[in-house]
Amino acid sequence: MIHTMDVTLKLSPFFYHEILQSFGEPDTITCWETQVFANSGISKLTLFKVVHNHFQACYLRLNINPSFILTGRFDPNALFDEYDFAELIPAFNELVASIIDSHLHSLEYWTASRIDYAADALITGSIQPQQYVELAKLGLLPISSVEASRPGWVSYTAENGSCRVRVYHRGPAVRSNFLGLPDAVYQIADQTLRLEVECHDARLGSIASRKTFPSRQVEHFLSCPDVGWEELSRQSRRIFGVHDYYSLSGSTPRITGSDYLQRTQNDLRVFLKSVQVAGGLQAAQDRWNQGQPIPFRFNKQRSTGRVFSPAQVRRIIRQLRRLHINPVPLPIGWKPGCFPHPFPELF
Repeated sequence: MIHTMDVTLKLSPFFYHEILQSFGEPDTITCWETQVFANSGISKLTLFKVVHNHFQACYLRLNINPSFILTGRFDPNALFDEYDFAELIPAFNELVASIIDSHLHSLEYWTASRIDYAADALITGSIQPQQYVELAKLGLLPISSVEASRPGWVSYTAENGSCRVRVYHRGPAVRSNFLGLPDAVYQIADQTLRLEVECHDARLGSIASRKTFPSRQVEHFLSCPDVGWEELSRQSRRIFGVHDYYSLSGSTPRITGSDYLQRTQNDLRVFLKSVQVAGGLQAAQDRWNQGQPIPFRFNKQRSTGRVFSPAQVRRIIRQLRRLHINPVPLPIGWKPGCFPHPFPELF
């Protein structure tokens, strides 16, 4: 599923100057952009020229909302399904022709410069979407994964800066950015947890090489829905793991009912309690790597805690996964005692 995307088309100098003049701009400009077409599904239109020594190339780049263009109406909760690519092509071509009086290539021949893949989880019942954001912070996320300007979000850069990943509660984002929408739109957003994977130029180039695409034309990416699924699945596993979250008491029956030796069962319980007390998996590992145990009270007795080596941590996480237990236990007091994985369809 796609939220937004940037598509780029190389222009001849003649078309570049002609388009600039059609907007009443001097043809000497090397970079010009406008957001005047945002109410049609083109969030931003940019004309720019790349000049290097005696070489120059002219480009037109559009930031588009494919769902908006396809349906003709704006819905901040809507995502574009790649299976609708054939229907998107004429809608896009018609829209571009209505604002640019030049003969340009059809959508499938434009270059994909950025694609923002997204998946939504509808969270209902007593569980709130923001609680999953808090659980994401307790896992093995990169340092500085919480945006300073948006403390309720998880955001980090992956793949050497070529990919930006975000997890956030959709409700506050929609309510603060879009006013005057129907109540039903806000109600859906209030129940929505969104995972976004922004794939930039370098990442798209890597995907094209891995998938043996002959080029980075839009048709290759939007004709292969597996690309988006794989990107979302990889980051979902990194953030949320692959199993449900349990309270300590909720995980006990799975541990005691396993075929593990009593010593191993004790290790699993001590590990989970230590992660809970430390405030997350990364926080616990930071202390263990410094040789510091994590003391806690368990069954009304004071424990000095243990120090788990990196190899032991990896082994215990594998053992917990075998029992379908997320290595991040629910914080104390969270009800119910089991939080299902928010994106099971991604694994």
